[in-house]
Amino acid sequence: MFDEFEALDDAGLLAVMGEALRVERAAVARRLVAAGVFAARHEAGPGSETERWCVEDFDAAAAEVGAELGVSRFRAEADMSRGLTLVQRLPRLAQRFLAGDVDLRVIAIIDHRTTLVQDRDVLAELDARLAEAAARWNALSRAKLTEVVDWLVVELDPEAKRVARDRREDRHVEIIPGEHGLSEMHGRLSATDGGALDKRLDAIAATVCRDDPRTTAQRRVDGLMALSERRETLDCQCGQHQCPAAGETVAGGTSAPTQVIVHVLAEQSTVDGTGDTPAYLPGHGPVPAATVRELVDTGRATTRPLIIPGPDTPAEPGYRPSRALRAFLMFRDLTCRFPGCSHPAEKCDYDHTVPWPQGHTQASDLKAYCRHHHLLKTFWGGPGGWNDVQYPDGTIEFTSPSGRRHTTTPLGASFFPHLATPTGDHQPRGAPPPDTPAKTWAMPRRRRTRAADKAARIAHERAINRANADANPPPF
Repeated sequence: MFDEFEALDDAGLLAVMGEALRVERAAVARRLVAAGVFAARHEAGPGSETERWCVEDFDAAAAEVGAELGVSRFRAEADMSRGLTLVQRLPRLAQRFLAGDVDLRVIAIIDHRTTLVQDRDVLAELDARLAEAAARWNALSRAKLTEVVDWLVVELDPEAKRVARDRREDRHVEIIPGEHGLSEMHGRLSATDGGALDKRLDAIAATVCRDDPRTTAQRRVDGLMALSERRETLDCQCGQHQCPAAGETVAGGTSAPTQVIVHVLAEQSTVDGTGDTPAYLPGHGPVPAATVRELVDTGRATTRPLIIPGPDTPAEPGYRPSRALRAFLMFRDLTCRFPGCSHPAEKCDYDHTVPWPQGHTQASDLKAYCRHHHLLKTFWGGPGGWNDVQYPDGTIEFTSPSGRRHTTTPLGASFFPHLATPTGDHQPRGAPPPDTPAKTWAMPRRRRTRAADKAARIAHERAINRANADANPPPF
C-alpha cells in the first residue's frame, strides 16, 4: 500500500513532506483568495437597499461559501474576511501565499494585527515588507509572530497597533460533551466573581452531614446544579432518618427548586430496562442507558412518548405546529437544517418549506431553521435566490443563487433511523403569491451598516493609541 514511500530514503521522505506542505499552503491560499474575490463581488454598495438588512449581502455570500465548503457561516465569514485582506489590502503577500511560501497561521496573525492600517501608501509599504519577510516567519511562535508584525506596523503607523482587549471581555462559560455520560465545563470569570463563586460552592457543599458519601469535589459540582435550580442547600445522602444536617441553609438562600427542562431521547427498551441502547442528549451526545434508568427510577425525569407521524397522518389546521409535532421535528432534525449550520433545533424556528397556507403544517413540509437562516430563506429566496425542496424522509435539497446544489439529511436519523420514516407527501394548495416590494419592510434592520461598524471600531482603537501617545510622549 505504501510502496512508493517505502522505496524512498530519509532525504526523499523529507522532500515529499516539504513539497506536500507547499502544495497544502498554496491550496489554502487559493481557497481564501477565491473567497475574497467572491466577497468583493457581493459587497453591498453605499446606499444599497440591503446594506442595513440584518442579513445583508455579506451574510448572504457567506451562506453560499459555507454551504459549498460544508462549514458554519462563521468559518465562511472568516475565510471571506481574510480573503478580502489578501485581495484588497495585501496583494503582494497574497502572491507569496499562493506560491506556498507562507503558512496560514502567519497570514491569520498578519490579517488581525494590520487591521488598523488605513492609509493606502502606508499599506502598500507594509505589504511590500510583509511579502519579503513573511516566508521566514513560518517557524515562529504565536507570540513572536505578533511581535514582529507589530514592530513593522508601529514603525510605519504608530496609531495602528492593536489595542489590548480588556480581559474582562473574555468572560465565558462553555459546556461540552465528555466521556462516559459526563459533560465538561470550562470558563473564565473575573477574579472577584470567581472568588465569590468558589466560596459559595464550598458553603453549599458543607450543608450536608459528615456521613454524606460524596467527596467535597462531587458536592461542589452538585452545589453548582443546586444554584442552577435556585437552591443553596444539598439533600444529604447519608441515609439517616434523623440527619443532623436536615434543615441546613446558606444565609440568604432558598431551598425551593426551579424547574429546568432538558430533553433526552431514548428507546422505550432503554427506559424499561429491557435494552441498553444509549439515549441521546441534544448538543452533548450519547447518555448511558443506566443513567437514563436512574433518572426515571428516582423521579428526576418525566417520560413522554415521541409521536412519529406516518404517511397517513393528517396535516394540522393552523400555522404553528402542535407541541407533539414540534417535539418530533426537534429530535428528527437536532440542528438547523441549512448546510453547515449546527444551531440547536430546540432554539430554532420551524419553517414551512412551501410557505403556509399553500404548504401544510405537517412533518414533510416543516424543518428547523435558526433565525439567521430563516431570514435568509425568507428574504434571499425565490427566483435567482435560495430555494429548497423537502422530501417525506426529511431530506432537503438546496439550490444556491449560484446554481450549486446541496443536500442535508436529518441528524436525528443518524442515531435513531426510524426518525427518517416517510411522513407523507401533501401536495401544495396552489402556487404561493408573488413577492411584493413591501415584503422587504419586514426584514429587521441594523443600526448601522457592516462597513460603518468596522470603520467605527478602527477609529476607536486608533483614537485610544493616539491618546496614549499624547499622554506618554517619548523622553527625547
